[in-house]
Amino acid sequence: MRATASQIFCVRSWREGLVKHGRTSRFRSGFGVVALFLGTAPVQAAEPLLLVTPSMQGESYLVAPGGEVRHTWPSKFIPSGPGRIDKTGALLRVERDERIPRSFMAPGATGGRITKIGWDGGEQWSFSVSTPKNLVHHDALQLPNGNILALVWERHEPDVAQGKGRDANKVGKAGLWSECLWELQPQGKSGAQIVWEWKAWNHARRFPEAPLPKSLRHFEPGERININDGRTPAPAWAGVSRMEYHARRDQILLVASGMGGVWVLDHSTTKAEAATDDGGKGGKGGRLLYQWDGSTPELKAKGRKTFVVDAEWVRDDEGKGKPPVLEVLRGVQGDDDRIAYAVERWELPWSDATGYTMVDSGEYAPPLLKQATAVPARDSSDLLERPTALTHSPHGASALTFGYAGLTRWPAVAAADGSPTVKAREHRNEAGKTTLRMSIPTHNALVCCGGESPSTTKSDGKKAVAPLKTLTSAPVLKSRLVLETAFTPPHESPKAKADQSPQAAPGSTTATATTVSAP
Repeated sequence: MRATASQIFCVRSWREGLVKHGRTSRFRSGFGVVALFLGTAPVQAAEPLLLVTPSMQGESYLVAPGGEVRHTWPSKFIPSGPGRIDKTGALLRVERDERIPRSFMAPGATGGRITKIGWDGGEQWSFSVSTPKNLVHHDALQLPNGNILALVWERHEPDVAQGKGRDANKVGKAGLWSECLWELQPQGKSGAQIVWEWKAWNHARRFPEAPLPKSLRHFEPGERININDGRTPAPAWAGVSRMEYHARRDQILLVASGMGGVWVLDHSTTKAEAATDDGGKGGKGGRLLYQWDGSTPELKAKGRKTFVVDAEWVRDDEGKGKPPVLEVLRGVQGDDDRIAYAVERWELPWSDATGYTMVDSGEYAPPLLKQATAVPARDSSDLLERPTALTHSPHGASALTFGYAGLTRWPAVAAADGSPTVKAREHRNEAGKTTLRMSIPTHNALVCCGGESPSTTKSDGKKAVAPLKTLTSAPVLKSRLVLETAFTPPHESPKAKADQSPQAAPGSTTATATTVSAP
């Protein structure tokens, strides 16, 4: 089967971080100016534990500041998502089931099961969503009420997709896979009940070629999903692979990689209201509370291409009157047509009275750029140099994952005694090494997460595929910074502690050749 780069490598970065005080880091410093400081709040004198999930190996592992592996979570399945640690040290993640239905056997398909692995390595809970109609994929998280929120594809036959308004040339034999969110209430060790769900299909429409005047519009375009949007004709047309939950607002952030943008949903609706246009705190039912394609009026006027690679909520927006804020990793086409990457902080247009603000056209107002830091790269045409994910730190900084290279970098940490900060941190994964045959696009191709195909059109009108290049790497999914004080593992036996003593990173697996096409 021909895997896609987004399937294996659309990676992300990091979350909160903290490790014991007084330890001297032995991580290598980055080869370049890579530390990102996007906040003004002082960074406390603590260093993060790093949760690493290799793309081509079953286990996830936790790395201490000195580089030693503090803990591992074993699994016989290859991960489809990076995983998250709960308060007990258990790891929740989506994994690739060995029994993916034939209806989902297409480039980009991954997932099939959600698994929770305890600190002791035992499987606490596992739930399979792998049928001809539905497949769980990429991401899952635990809500404050203990339920599990998961991304699920819903497959539609080609004729059904066209009947919904999808252009015939954008529908293949695999049909169309629309996004769903399922809130699962675990039951026993292998069961669950769907207590809430949201379906993109209920809120997708075919848009007219030209904007209609308000008096003739049957819906506001910004609140709906364009059934013909998406940069590639892949069946998973929206390409949602990441999500985050904002507990105080009870809102869900989705990164629609296939569209290069973000969606915000209302989780306060009932299951029935989520399928309609009314209900919930926002009063819009399952309609989009907000969406943004990563562009600005100035860039649109210049015809510049943009796309959002990753995004997370900024948690310092608490309090009435404060608008929601996103930390965003974004690619922008420059004046030289090259794609430049930056980590940015955007304030979303918000009113406590009306919610997210719209303009007369029925689109949502663009966000306001508050801060931006360029992501240096030795060569932006090299896939190994491209950032594939970020994580916002509670200390006001962000860290990046370069998933193709298996590399994660994060900012320096201020010392408690006021001495100069240490150098930027870097961890390179060595587990799950594999040899890849990857199509390398030109320097101005939009690659990874909302990107375009690396193929180009020749003078005779035929498509020319970019040449293949052999790469050896140990790629990773989204690494996360983890607060050591955020979880309390159960008591370990002396033997278990001995098994988890400091050691080198997990060894590499036997190298295999895999052909990968950049999206």
